[in-house]
Amino acid sequence: MLGGSAKWPQETYLTLTASAPIQEDKILIARGDALGLTVDCSRGQIPSSVLVDYLFDSGERDEVRMNRTGAAEFRYEFSQVNSAFRFQVRGHDDQTAWIEVGVETPPAVESMALFYDFPDYTGLTDTPPDRPETDGNIRAPVGTKVAFAAKKKESRGANAATSRPRARTRSTYAIASAKVNASSCTASAPASRM
Repeated sequence: MLGGSAKWPQETYLTLTASAPIQEDKILIARGDALGLTVDCSRGQIPSSVLVDYLFDSGERDEVRMNRTGAAEFRYEFSQVNSAFRFQVRGHDDQTAWIEVGVETPPAVESMALFYDFPDYTGLTDTPPDRPETDGNIRAPVGTKVAFAAKKKESRGANAATSRPRARTRSTYAIASAKVNASSCTASAPASRM
């Protein structure tokens, strides 16, 4: 029936992934970071083009064509995102929901402290908790364990970020620890509240 309300079978199915996690149609990135988008069209008919519609909070609105990077793959990158916006991706007879992108200013490091735990063979004294090394460069004998403490700058006041010493304020966070090997210094332990 021509012009009727019958729904035609969908031919194209777009699967969107981004360089940052999409949670409940929202993405959060650091101010100045890029946001990469990838669309997989391998299920169903592959469209001749895929477009990204976007709308910034400032009112700027546009659409851009994604770059075809494979038989059924399209990519686009928003470079240096500095303000919030929303976007959707569309191709042939499919389109994604509108995705909101939020932007936050990452904290800046105000000061850095290093705490060395030297191996027994060196005879060196470990860094006292009340007198950390502050130059930020790690220079240590092989086998040394290093804990980092960083204080971040914030417009709403300063919070401490640290992995040691543990007797600090409520705003104390574990950042990382490292071990010095013969040819490298490897860091571990992702940020977590202590």
